[in-house]
Amino acid sequence: MNGSIAYLCHLALTSQDAQDWLGEQLETIVDPLSSLSGGSILRDILAKLPNPNSAAAIQTYLTSLKPDDQQALRNTLTGDTPKSPVRAAEETTAMLVSTHFQNKEAAVRARLRQPDLGPEQMVALMNEAKELQDILKNLQQRFIR
Repeated sequence: MNGSIAYLCHLALTSQDAQDWLGEQLETIVDPLSSLSGGSILRDILAKLPNPNSAAAIQTYLTSLKPDDQQALRNTLTGDTPKSPVRAAEETTAMLVSTHFQNKEAAVRARLRQPDLGPEQMVALMNEAKELQDILKNLQQRFIR
């Protein structure tokens, strides 16, 4: 499981405030979640919303998962919850989303260096790179305080 995803799962399972905040951010993080190991687990947590204040609810949720997913989540629950779980979720989400779009932009730039690109492909890739750069610029403005 991706480390950032594991940490967000931990926050969602140990803090009601973090779980609520992450649920509000789902549209923003759905694309990065789909490309990272453990993303489906975090989406499932945010869909089922087990009560972080109830050990029984967390246990019931964990037992509903496949054994590998159960073990991955049990490993995340061994750490302490930070004093500001929403802030931790904000910072982790910002890093996760930014990294996702940086990786996409790097992949587009790598394709642009291929010598056999036709003019139409080159223009399409250049437009895609520009869109990704705009997204990254907006992310920096959104998350820098």
